[in-house]
Formats: sequence, structure tokens, C-alpha cells
Amino acid sequence: MHEPAVISSLVVHVRPERFEAVRQSVPSIEGAEVHAHDAASRMVVVLETETEADLTARVDDISAIGGVVGVNLVYHHNESRPARAARASPRS
Repeated sequence: MHEPAVISSLVVHVRPERFEAVRQSVPSIEGAEVHAHDAASRMVVVLETETEADLTARVDDISAIGGVVGVNLVYHHNESRPARAARASPRS
């Protein structure tokens, strides 16, 4: 059995005075990870979701963080991966 995976990357533009707060807030959003950032105004966020609707919702969540000026989708990929139960390796 396979489950969908939507993998995306975003460039998030942030007001410099709110940069650190935004950088710390993004990982609290399900499936979001700050992958890279510059000195104080842009960050690359990698986002893994199950559906396109989840992707849209997470982008909206990031956009709603105080200090975020804009979110741009840079990369988007759909794939199918083995279901979690099938991926789990048996423990010895």
C-alpha cells in the first residue's frame, strides 16, 4: 500500500525585525522545516504534506505568521511512498 507525499520548497520573505521569531515559529507547523536562510530577510522552507490541500493550508499558516511579507513556491513534487506501517522496520 502506498500513500501520497507532496514535497515542496518555499522562499519566505520576512521583515528583518521579526526574522528570528518567524524562523523559530516555522518548525511548529506540521511538515515544515527551515532548510536555509540569509542574514535576516529570507529563508528556504521545505514542506512535506500528504495532499495539495494540506500544502495550501500550510502555506497559509506560514503567511499568517507575524512579520512574513510573502511566501513563494519554488519547487513542487508529488510522489507515492510506501505506507508508514510497511516502511517501519521490525525491531529485534
